[in-house]
Amino acid sequence: MDNKMKKELIMIFGLFFILISLGFASAQTCYTTTYNSCVGNEDNVIMRFSETTNAHGETTATYNSVLCCDFGSGSTSCTGNNAIIRLSATGNAHAEIINLASPVYTSYYSCYDSLRECRGTTSNCDVNEIEILYLSDYTNAHLGASGYSTRICCQVNLPPDESCILTSATWSEESVIEGSGVGMNLVGVNCSGANINFSIYEWDGTHRYSMTGTFPSILWTTQRFGGEYDYNERIYYFTGTVIGAGESTATSGNLTVLPNIDCNLYITCPDYDTAEMCLADPCVVAGSSHYNSSLCDCEWDGAVCNDVCEETDPDTGEGVGRCVYANQVITNTCEEDPVGFLTFSWNAGWLWDENCDAQCRIDNADKEAACSAGSKTIECPAQILLPFFGAYSMIISVLAIAMIYVVLGILKKRKIHIRFK
Repeated sequence: MDNKMKKELIMIFGLFFILISLGFASAQTCYTTTYNSCVGNEDNVIMRFSETTNAHGETTATYNSVLCCDFGSGSTSCTGNNAIIRLSATGNAHAEIINLASPVYTSYYSCYDSLRECRGTTSNCDVNEIEILYLSDYTNAHLGASGYSTRICCQVNLPPDESCILTSATWSEESVIEGSGVGMNLVGVNCSGANINFSIYEWDGTHRYSMTGTFPSILWTTQRFGGEYDYNERIYYFTGTVIGAGESTATSGNLTVLPNIDCNLYITCPDYDTAEMCLADPCVVAGSSHYNSSLCDCEWDGAVCNDVCEETDPDTGEGVGRCVYANQVITNTCEEDPVGFLTFSWNAGWLWDENCDAQCRIDNADKEAACSAGSKTIECPAQILLPFFGAYSMIISVLAIAMIYVVLGILKKRKIHIRFK
């Protein structure tokens, strides 16, 4: 590998490193260091240790090693649920986890105003927590920056002067199929690591579901909350509310959740075999035999689903009559000539509106004549381009393939051999 190629690879890896570093730069952290280093970085001293490991702790000002946090106001007053650990004394003390079922130490605490819900655990911290320090045991323990199996995990609770202000909320998609994952995304100021309550509402304000996550987003596996036999689409919006100081809130636009139905099986209204599906028409097939599908609905007559199209007088807007398309029959010619098509035929009957008089009927005779038996040929559903692989996805795929070939070309030109051991 020549020097030029080495420089190119170093530049590529350097860019990746910068991007990754930017992603973590704003996260709140607590760390063990010396008193002077903490104050010199303009960070906040939370408590002190006799050493960086196998240490005793204190809340006074004797030891030089300190627990230092790069966020918050610096107040170590104990209020509410901001205790980090319990201590056996104010100085030269052993420690105990806050969530011990039967506490031994009950008089002294180490606290910080920008931490809450601290706990001791032998597992990793949750995604909405940060790691503070380590203890040698659950109680009567020494403290350390690392090396012990019990870690103290806390949630960040920013004080009012650093509170998260949410500025916008958006869904990652505008329309999805029930059961699909959709992102609830937030934008805000001073919100890195903030705990958020995400609440989902129907378009009319009915609350449906809530969950807690961490700024800036969370994934929701969509539901329709409509009942087993309700095939109508559902429209939702969500709110994101900061948990803790400020409780800033942002509200999203609408998301349409469609029923999880294979619409390749439903070409015309008679394909629906239940009243619920017929009346909902989830596959939007009403009007498949009519010149203007917006005038049509699927209607259940007690035994079968019919395609019914209501006509109105263009001058008065009053009802003229309705064309009922019945006995629609599909002939599958997908595996024959012409390959890739379905042919369906239908019978039709016209019913005049009771308010349409003799003159009305003369004026609208063309509508009655248009309501007639017929047939139509359409593409087989399997031949129709799937919506999730449209022009945008095609462009991305072509670019990705082109990029792969460019990289392979560079490697071939440079005669780089990759060895596998």
